Amino acid sequence: MILAALVAVIWGVNFVVSAIFVDHMPPMLFAAIRFTFVVFPAILFVPRPGIGWRKTFGVGFFIGVMQFGLMFIAMRLGMSGGLASLLIQLQTLFTVLLAAAFLAERPTRKQVLGIALGLVGLAVVGMGRGGAAMLPFLMMVAAAFFWGCGNVVMRSAKTKSGLSLTVWSGTVAPLPMFAASYLFDGPDAISAALSQINWWFIVGMFYTAIIATLVGFAVWSRLLARYPAGLVVPWSLVTPPAGIVTAILVRGEYPTVLEVVGAVIIILAVLLTTLNLRSLRLRWTP
Repeated sequence: MILAALVAVIWGVNFVVSAIFVDHMPPMLFAAIRFTFVVFPAILFVPRPGIGWRKTFGVGFFIGVMQFGLMFIAMRLGMSGGLASLLIQLQTLFTVLLAAAFLAERPTRKQVLGIALGLVGLAVVGMGRGGAAMLPFLMMVAAAFFWGCGNVVMRSAKTKSGLSLTVWSGTVAPLPMFAASYLFDGPDAISAALSQINWWFIVGMFYTAIIATLVGFAVWSRLLARYPAGLVVPWSLVTPPAGIVTAILVRGEYPTVLEVVGAVIIILAVLLTTLNLRSLRLRWTP
């Protein structure tokens, strides 16, 4: 499970890397470039997911365009990378609710309790923001909701290759994001951002697009295929602490006391919603 913890840490650090990017370029332009790196050249070697373009487009739109678009804009408006890595975990709770509504998957009492606890944690985090702008906070909650929408589409598609779906659904995001950036930011802002591209930009983009997205997702999918989900999924809860610690060390972004309390409540809520105690028995394989 060292690999699972490592992937979760990589994802947590990635939130802070993304926050640094959107400090220096329009968020929608960053999203467009990021997904371009996710898609090319991987699409030349990764087979299609085999679920049809309609569901592939749905995943790409809900996650690539809506989730990442809202998340990066929220970061540009002041949302810290650490808090973003926490709030996005609400996607687990939204997924349960949306699956109940659209896939007729009746939630268990444990999941209902987890959702209620998550709402309490969300309220505590909101109170902890004090006089801080609420728009970035609400945009992050909306981003988590759209990730949940994408999860429901993926679940209905039942693809066998998460990596294939990641790459091919990534083709949906670049053009709309480039167009939105051109429309809202203007050509001058885009030109100014692109003129600042250097080796640090390339290294950072390699980390966020290749290491955190392609490699991270491939390893995570492999672990889910080999071990019980109840043993693997809880390790994703390492992501928020990793993001918060990285934000403190790199950017000096310290959460408030109420934000920390709310963070703990949300993590417990996600753990309660996803954890299957029967799956926590370690299975040794030769």
